[in-house]
Amino acid sequence: MNKVVRNEWTGASVRIFGSAGNGLGLVNGDVDMCLFVPKAGAKRMIRGKNRPQNEYQIMRRMADLLRRNKMENVQDLLRARVPILKMFDPVSRFHIDICINNELVAHNTDLLSAYMDLDPRVKPLCLLVKYWAKRREVNETYRGTLSSYAYVLLVINFLQTRVHPVVPCLQRMVNGREVQPGEVLPTEIISNADRPLDRPVEKPAEYNVYFDRSRPVYESRNTTSLAGLLLEFFRYYAFDFDYENHVVSVREGRVLPREEKHWDVISVQLEAEAAEREFLVEQEIAKQEALAQMAMMAQQAELARKEALEQEDQLAKAVQLVKDMSLQSQAQSSQQQQQANGGAGVFMEQDGKLVRGSDTSRLFPPLRASAKPLANISESAVEVPSAVAASVTVASERTPVSKDPVPDANLSPAQQSAKVRNDVATKSQQLKKNSQTHSA
Repeated sequence: MNKVVRNEWTGASVRIFGSAGNGLGLVNGDVDMCLFVPKAGAKRMIRGKNRPQNEYQIMRRMADLLRRNKMENVQDLLRARVPILKMFDPVSRFHIDICINNELVAHNTDLLSAYMDLDPRVKPLCLLVKYWAKRREVNETYRGTLSSYAYVLLVINFLQTRVHPVVPCLQRMVNGREVQPGEVLPTEIISNADRPLDRPVEKPAEYNVYFDRSRPVYESRNTTSLAGLLLEFFRYYAFDFDYENHVVSVREGRVLPREEKHWDVISVQLEAEAAEREFLVEQEIAKQEALAQMAMMAQQAELARKEALEQEDQLAKAVQLVKDMSLQSQAQSSQQQQQANGGAGVFMEQDGKLVRGSDTSRLFPPLRASAKPLANISESAVEVPSAVAASVTVASERTPVSKDPVPDANLSPAQQSAKVRNDVATKSQQLKKNSQTHSA
């Protein structure tokens, strides 16, 4: 595991903590691990650049690495109060929980391990109490009972407070010597300011994790057997301990009054009232923010509605304009078709004159019925050559027509009449051809 994480993040490591780390694990118990990634090493190479990562991104990446290394049933519970990864190791057959950068649990594991080494009766007594709590199903915090870690603290404080203590208080010792009242104890402060959190820490949490790590040799004058200590443990917490006025303190190695820890009824009530006031203030702030957001959303909705109406109006105008243009185009097309079908090249006879058929239908509708096509006029219908010449002059716009010829004096009246008829027939055919050509 350490090899995998060190290849991914500089300075990263994985450490076992909890019961598996301090030697108090039971059969079929889970293994707790903690992934430590310093802020300086919380980076990942993406597109040739080292980009910083927060703890949630690191945990997601860790889940991918576990799956690639054939871990089974990997689950990322990142929305929990304490984000963890759960998995199953098919080789060791252990169920494993992994958290990230929880330095405090590592120091607590070291502290309990040191207490286990002080006296050979400590570890078996803790295991007996843990096993009893598990069998009696009183070791689940979500059911309102204590955790296994809390039972271990009760055992250690019980051993510290015997008439002849079984173990000393390691947090009040320096190099194997108990600190006398008035002496200054060393401190070892840890903080979460160096953690790659998803947001900056305004007030970093600090903890004093000092205890005597020199592994002192302690010789207790208490000779009670393990069985006797177990019976005394149950009698002490069942009948002797004053739960209303006292609290357990492993750090001090004694029983503290509730007032000293501010856990008395008045202090707790005052703290509860302060917490309630703070909750009401936060609730009012959240309410005001929600109202402001709703007002802004309503304003945005009104603006969107007005824009939609304007767009709808513009669309209606555009549709009407298209309709008007379509009607205008249809009218022009109809007019052109009417002009094309109105006989623009067909000449009509009216009052002894020739006019265009289209002009007759547009300018003189009443005369249209009485108009007679020139093509239906026979040669006998023309009696006066001058009328024909006049009609030819009016109708022929493109092809000029010559005037009537002067009668030849050498011809007889019968010959002259026949010649005029021939000329009229020729001119009539010429006009007919011109009319057809113009229509085409």
